[in-house]
Amino acid sequence: MGDLTSLLTCRSVSYLGPPGTFTEEALQNWRGLDYEEAIPFPTVEEAILAVEDNVADKAVAPIENSIEGSVNATLDSLAFETGVLIQAEMV
Repeated sequence: MGDLTSLLTCRSVSYLGPPGTFTEEALQNWRGLDYEEAIPFPTVEEAILAVEDNVADKAVAPIENSIEGSVNATLDSLAFETGVLIQAEMV
């Protein structure tokens, strides 16, 4: 898979906003993720598309949560709407 450190270093990261969401909390607490700017988006789809559209270098998006289980918006975006690939995960 290569050097995980270089995979987690970037200029900007998009995430499901607004500030204060669990996704932002995960972003802030992710050890080894090094970035200069965090950009909130109103939907998971928009956060992931920001990577595809070169607005952000990486995205943090929920795959599962304790209430719904699988987050279908994330899975659908990754599987059917973009060429964005998962590079790492945080539990």
